[in-house]
Amino acid sequence: MSKIAHRTTHFLLVEDDDDQANLFQMSMARVGSELSVTRMRNGEEALSFLKQEHPYENAEHPDLVLMDLNMPRLSGHDVIAEMNTCPALSMIPVVVLTSSDDDADRRRAYAAHASGYVVKPIEFGEFRNMVNDIEDFWAQWNCPCPD
Repeated sequence: MSKIAHRTTHFLLVEDDDDQANLFQMSMARVGSELSVTRMRNGEEALSFLKQEHPYENAEHPDLVLMDLNMPRLSGHDVIAEMNTCPALSMIPVVVLTSSDDDADRRRAYAAHASGYVVKPIEFGEFRNMVNDIEDFWAQWNCPCPD
């Protein structure tokens, strides 16, 4: 597969669980230099990063946000809602990446304009396949909104 445009694709992973985040980042590492993953541990950090607040004044907006829902300080639902209040942030696709298979969580995420909702598989091989599929679509096939 070749990218539509040759540039680095930047994912923002918002995940409070270290094991899940490490597994995601290790699975993404196989892609190489055309993909970068920045991790934030909670919703407050994610919003500071996205809004380019201290200490993230020079951070570039990601091409995709991968958002856990159940996090300390500020939930993924709250982060998505806040992103929708800012025109520049509302254009960034958000895929919910969560352990919640709850219908109410899915409805709320899609009502807030999430671009996708993925329930994290428990089995390692399935988790790795899920990460590969996310990378294939969002880094290889999706055409991001121009700046």
